[in-house]
Amino acid sequence: MSFAIELNERQSNRILEQAMRRQAEVMLETKLGAENGPIIGEIAPGQAHTIGLKIKSDPGVLLDSLIGVFAEGYIQMGECRYLFSTHIIDVASDGRHGRMILARPQTLMVLQRRRFWRTQYAESSDVEISYEAGPLTQTVIGALCNISPGGMAVRLKGTQADSLLIGETVRTRFELPNLNHVFKFDAVLCNKTPGAEGEAVLLGLQFANLDRNEQAEVLLRSYLHGENRTTADREAGE
Repeated sequence: MSFAIELNERQSNRILEQAMRRQAEVMLETKLGAENGPIIGEIAPGQAHTIGLKIKSDPGVLLDSLIGVFAEGYIQMGECRYLFSTHIIDVASDGRHGRMILARPQTLMVLQRRRFWRTQYAESSDVEISYEAGPLTQTVIGALCNISPGGMAVRLKGTQADSLLIGETVRTRFELPNLNHVFKFDAVLCNKTPGAEGEAVLLGLQFANLDRNEQAEVLLRSYLHGENRTTADREAGE
C-alpha cells in the first residue's frame, strides 16, 4: 500500500535538515539521459536556497548539459520516500565524482511504502509518545495498530495529535503481548492520517537510531518473526 501527503513548508524544511544530517540517498530524474535511469547520490548541505547532491552513479550525460534543467526526485529515509521538484543550478566534477547544486524545494510530498510485514493485534497495546514542547516534555498515549521492525502505526485522539509535527523525532515506550520487555525507541513522525470519522488520527512512525539500541531491535525482530510465522501457519491450516 502507498499513499502521498503534501507537507507544509515548515515540515519540509525539517525533513530536508534531517536528510542532510543523515546524508540520505537521493534519486534524481531528468529528461536528459532518462534512458540511463535516475541519477543516484547523497544529499548534502547547501546555502539558504539550495541543497547539494554528491553524485554516486553515472549520469549518462555531460554534467554541464544539466545546468538549468528541471528535475524530479525523491529522498529515501527508512520506510519513507519524500518526493520533490527542483532545477539544477550548477555542477562540478573532480574527474571521479560529480556534485550538483539544486534549488531547495519549498515543499515535499511523503510517499510511504511498507517494506515489512506488519503484525496486527486484536487487543491493542498502549504506546507512550513523548515530545518536546518548548522547555517541557509532553506525553500522549495512543493505541498500537500495527508494528514492523522498521516502525509502527499508532492511533491517537484527534486533539492529541495536533501538537505533533511531521518530521519531528519523538520517544516511544511500549510493550507487546506475551513478552516481558519494555521497548523504548526514538521515532520520526512520517505522516498523520485522519480517521474515517475525524475523531482519531493514525500516526505513521519510523524507528530511528536503532544502532543505539541494538539488543532491543534484535528482540523485536525475533518476536515479530515468531508472530508472523505463527500467523502464516494458522492461515495455511485454514
